[in-house]
Amino acid sequence: LLTELDRVLDSESPQVSSGNGPMVQVALMYAVRPNVSPLLDVARQTWNEALEHIHALHRSYAVKYPEMSVKLEFTERRGWHLSHAPNCAPAEFLRTAAKGSSGRQMST
Repeated sequence: LLTELDRVLDSESPQVSSGNGPMVQVALMYAVRPNVSPLLDVARQTWNEALEHIHALHRSYAVKYPEMSVKLEFTERRGWHLSHAPNCAPAEFLRTAAKGSSGRQMST
């Protein structure tokens, strides 16, 4: 059993001790070595492409709307979302709501 675990599990994968945030999700996705499960390899590739797209979109909004001070944030409840100054949100920001008492807004 130990030999099989050593073959499948990647000791170099990110280590996270507790929680449910995005780092735990990443740690779980990379706990298994590449090429052990083709479906997991596809899931990892899809995950990486989606995250790259999210970060690229954030960078483009930060450049396009510098006055809004756009930030990319993650919460368990909302997932990945944008946080920005309470200006009039452009039409590209589909759903916008107040973000607690911080005075900022969040959009998806």
